[in-house]
Formats: sequence, structure tokens, C-alpha cells
Amino acid sequence: MKLDFKRFLNDKLLKRLIIAVLVLIFGYVFTLTPIGDFWLKADSESSYIYGTIVSVEENIICPDGINNSCNEYIVDSFGDLGEVSFVEDPQNSYRLNALDLSVGTKVALYKGAGSDLFFYDVYRVPYLAMLGIILVAVLIFISGIQGFNSLLALILSTIIVLALGISLIGKGVHPFWVISIVGFLVIFITTFGGHGFNNRSLVAFVSSLLVLWFAYFMAVWFSSFARLTGYPYQRASYLIQDIGLYSNLSHILHVSFVVGVLGLLDDVTMSQINVTYEIMQNSKFKRNVFKVFAQSMRTGNDHIASMVNTLSFAYISSAFAEIMWYVLDGWTLKEIFTPEFLAEECVRTIVGSIAIVLIIPVATMLAALWFKDSTRN
Repeated sequence: MKLDFKRFLNDKLLKRLIIAVLVLIFGYVFTLTPIGDFWLKADSESSYIYGTIVSVEENIICPDGINNSCNEYIVDSFGDLGEVSFVEDPQNSYRLNALDLSVGTKVALYKGAGSDLFFYDVYRVPYLAMLGIILVAVLIFISGIQGFNSLLALILSTIIVLALGISLIGKGVHPFWVISIVGFLVIFITTFGGHGFNNRSLVAFVSSLLVLWFAYFMAVWFSSFARLTGYPYQRASYLIQDIGLYSNLSHILHVSFVVGVLGLLDDVTMSQINVTYEIMQNSKFKRNVFKVFAQSMRTGNDHIASMVNTLSFAYISSAFAEIMWYVLDGWTLKEIFTPEFLAEECVRTIVGSIAIVLIIPVATMLAALWFKDSTRN
């Protein structure tokens, strides 16, 4: 059997593969090679210096003046500073060993008093950027232009949440309006940007917005019921002392609960609306709203179970290290769930789960009512 080379080159999958490979090559060159270091030059007013470890000198005297088993790392800084160095802190040696600092590792150094430099952390931006580029390549290869559009929608949504949302909260805007503005923009971008301007997207948009508002009121009520204040972490003291958001920490908590729901609403809503639309086209149901609703909910119940599990384990994984510490330290269940930190994660999971459960019947009923009119198909 002869291979039709021309047809092979015109194949969509091959084109996607070529584009994905080019994206990976481009990403590697501009993130993990010296070519990508040009934009890492340190600002003279910055407290941090970025560079690459070029050599390691072992068994020198430690900063405490007692031990002589420390390592000195020579770093080629990005910019005009040339080579600089820092000596590991014996109190931080365990973490440095775990990081496995070696020649070629990009690091961030903190400027101390005088000319002293201290290790701050591994400079992870290039590595995270490369992982993001891998995501782009996978999306392009598997989903083509639709996957790329979804990625653009994700980037825009993230910018809206982090830039606009934080700005509004910092200016003292009421969290309901923060959620309304940010939620409206994010849902609009993810729904219409990812699925196009059509009737299904319109129903998904309205359904998601209604459930988002309800999720906000749940967050407020449940937080009050569980006596959550938003003060369980050291970050709270930073917000109070450095920024002066003393009266807004509970508002931040409410917004964070609802933001956690935003990403899941689009996936669940669109899939359920598509199922309802297909069932409505079946002449067996004669465009009977209640029959279509009942039939669609059979599929919706499967979505509910899977998405609630996904959401719950996502939140468990974020607090896994703390839970593990409590369990291994011999804490009882009532001792584990008394601190506000874990209580907050529980309420976050419950708010998100109820929102996911509610979006299924809401989207299904709205879709059944909307598509009952055949002219809207």
C-alpha cells in the first residue's frame, strides 16, 4: 500500500503536531537557554538578584564561624554585577540539599545589610514558563484552534481575577459587586470565547451567573455559621499591618470561595446543555420540557458525582501536608477540624460542591425551556 505523501502533509493531526513541536522548541530556547536570560537583569533598586550558579566551593567556614562544612555558591548574575557569591546557612542546609543546587541552576538572591547576599529560592519562572508552554503544545496537538482559544480564555480570566478582582477588593468595593463584575467577565470570556456565540452559550452564561450569585450568598452564610474570620494564616497579619485591610479579610474569604467555583461551572454547564439539546431534538419527547428535564438529569447525576469528587480531592490535596502532620502527630478528629484553617477548607469544599450540584438542574431546566422553541435551535 502506497503512502500518499501529499495527503499525509495535509492531514490536520500532522499540522497540529508540527505546530506543537515548533512551540516546544521556541519555548525551550526562550526559557531554559541563555538566550532567555536577557530579560532577567536585576533592577538596581530591587532587593533581589537573579543569576545562574557557575561553580560550588565545598567545606568552607559557615556564617556562624563555627562549622566548616558549608558550601559557597558562585553565581553569574543577570546584568552588570558580574559574579557574586553566597554561603549556605547551616539552619537552611536541609532545604538546600533537597533543592540539589548545582552548576546551571538559576537562583534568586536577597540583598541583606551592606553587601551581604542570601539565598532566597530557586528562580522558577523559566521552569514554570516551560511547563506552561508544554500545556500550550498539548492543547494545540489534541484540540487544535479550540484548545488554543480555551487557553487564551484561561489567560484572560486569570488576569481579570488577579488584577481587577484584587484591585476592587483593595479599594474597598463590596465583595458582591466584585464577584458580579469579575464573574460576569470571566464567565463571558470562558463561555463565548471557548464555545462561540450561540444559543447554547447564552443559556450556559445565564445559568452560571445565577449559580455564581447563589454561591456568593452561600459563602457569606456558611462562613458566618462556621464562625470563619479569614484570619487563620500569617498572610492575614501582612494584610493588616502592611496594607491596612483589617475590615476586609472576611470579604477576601468570601470572594476566594466563589472564585474556586468559577472554573468548574463552564465545563459542567456546557456538557449538560449539550445533552439537553440533543434530547430535545428526539421526537420521542415531543419537546415536553419536563420529560426532557427528567431524561437529561440522568446524565446530570453522573456529572454531579464526578465533579463533586474532583472538587473535594482538589481541596484535600491543597491541605494534604497540614492534614498529614495533624494525623501523624496524634490529633483526634475534633482537634483536627477545630482550627480555622481546616474549617475554612471544609466550608470551601461544601460551597463549591453545592454550586456544582445546583448548576446541573438550573442549566438543564433553562436549556429545556429555551430549546422548546424550535426556532432557537
